[in-house]
Amino acid sequence: MLIKQKDDTFVTGPRDVLCILHDVEKKRFHAVFFEEKPFPGDRDIKGGVRLKSKMHNAKGSETIEDEPIELDKLHKKIIVPEANVWRGPVEWDGHPALMLLFPDWTKEAV
Repeated sequence: MLIKQKDDTFVTGPRDVLCILHDVEKKRFHAVFFEEKPFPGDRDIKGGVRLKSKMHNAKGSETIEDEPIELDKLHKKIIVPEANVWRGPVEWDGHPALMLLFPDWTKEAV
């Protein structure tokens, strides 16, 4: 969930994420915002969080060294908890409809 603030930044839901994707097919890295999305229908995976990509650095970078700068730019605009900024690359096959499933990391923090 993105809620626009008066200063043109956005606040997010407790499980929305900023991360760096590694497109293993094109060998590029992309800073990405993921939004938590409920599982379709009445399905639920206990302890799981479903994330859908919402916006990203489409061009990406050839090396991981360049993307933390892009991630920081997104983080200035999109306010998420520090635990939801993942700097290590997440492997991605390059498929455009991107959904990720992760264990609920926020339960550890509670």
